[in-house]
Amino acid sequence: MERLRTGRYKHYKGECYHVIGEAEHSETGERLVVYIPLNPHAGYSDLLRVRPRDMWDDEVPAPGKTRALILVHADRTSQEAA
Repeated sequence: MERLRTGRYKHYKGECYHVIGEAEHSETGERLVVYIPLNPHAGYSDLLRVRPRDMWDDEVPAPGKTRALILVHADRTSQEAA
């Protein structure tokens, strides 16, 4: 699995995140994405957050297709994302 780029990402529901990097669970070896929510709302704290890398790469149903749960790196151009 290719290492995730650091920087800004956008959730398909509109929330933005800043990815700090990846971590490895010390007991299971599971890869985790370490990030900070950039537009926190009720229920978010100012703590760093983690999500399993497999979940980060998930896709969700969309009309007539599937789409990424977390959209491509926000610094990429639309040409690169296509």
